[in-house]
Amino acid sequence: MEQLDGIIKFSANVRDKDGHIHPFYFSVSKPVVEDESASYCMLLCPYLRDQAFKIYGVDEDQAIELSIGFIADMLEGQALLDDDGNKISLPKQ
Repeated sequence: MEQLDGIIKFSANVRDKDGHIHPFYFSVSKPVVEDESASYCMLLCPYLRDQAFKIYGVDEDQAIELSIGFIADMLEGQALLDDDGNKISLPKQ
């Protein structure tokens, strides 16, 4: 599995729509400024995709915000759980 030097690292378990529990992890890299109107973060989330991929924003803050928003959208209808089975939320930017 690819590793990222993430500024946001998060791990938990996820209960999918069928009730099955899976390990869940994601890492968001420090934003990279591509040009004056675009920045991106590398997002690694093996639960969703095997390889890291870029999430673009108009600036560094938006790239981070959209990375976490993407994870939230992809987890719709699923629950994040701590090791004791309690529901938890994604980190804030």
